[in-house]
Amino acid sequence: MSPRPPARSSWSKAVKVTWEEACLALLTRRPRDIRRIYLMPERLTDFADIVAWASAHKVPLDPAPRDALARLADTMHHDGILFVAERPRPASLAKVLEGLSASEPLSLVLADGIKNPNNLGAIARVCAYFGVPHLLTCGDSAGYSDAALRTSQGAAELVTLAPLDDATRAIAQLKQRGIAVVATSPHARETLARVKLPARSLMLVGSENAGLSPAIERLADHVVAIPGSGALESLNVAVALSIVLWEHWRSWRLGDSRPWRPNSDGPDVNSSAPDP
Repeated sequence: MSPRPPARSSWSKAVKVTWEEACLALLTRRPRDIRRIYLMPERLTDFADIVAWASAHKVPLDPAPRDALARLADTMHHDGILFVAERPRPASLAKVLEGLSASEPLSLVLADGIKNPNNLGAIARVCAYFGVPHLLTCGDSAGYSDAALRTSQGAAELVTLAPLDDATRAIAQLKQRGIAVVATSPHARETLARVKLPARSLMLVGSENAGLSPAIERLADHVVAIPGSGALESLNVAVALSIVLWEHWRSWRLGDSRPWRPNSDGPDVNSSAPDP
């Protein structure tokens, strides 16, 4: 017997969450939003706790062979598990501003025109790893789609998405609260190794093809380059963000503002020029 899909009216309002880490994060953070569960029969034992939870909370659970599960999930990359659930609720700018501390170190991220849901999911994962509470979006950035949720590996349950109607106005309001705006560019004169990022920073990331829109980049207080070999002009957007957020974490969470050195006598590997 083929597994029963949910009613189309509920399907259109839901997201399909696959992959074990993403499903477990959803179960931990938003169990009441789960509407239906599908599992490959051979994974029922692996997910015995989920089976017991679904039974206790009267959430429909259907066994589904691999190919049937792929059709339901619209992807072969499902890891034998699919949750149909309510879409994660976005935050308003007012809610983001309300939750900001007055003086503690803070990093936020603004994604400008990130259309690729896999990139957005990877950005959310980097944000969660470095304790970024909100991922602001503007332009035609993607939302937390099925693909973004899968790629985020559960991070989307920890990092609230906050779509902005007016990014320029939002950035101005953040600046009024003492938050500096940081962008990266391979053409910047300053390198990340030589600039200590402000304790309260908003990191701007743009699409890999177009980069940041000029109107958004002009609002940056600091534009820095991530020096490399020069073989390629730029990094994947999530990789570049992870480097910037690590530098902020190292400076303000670990209390180490020194240029990174592999040992006390080695050169500053983050610098594009040799030490004097």
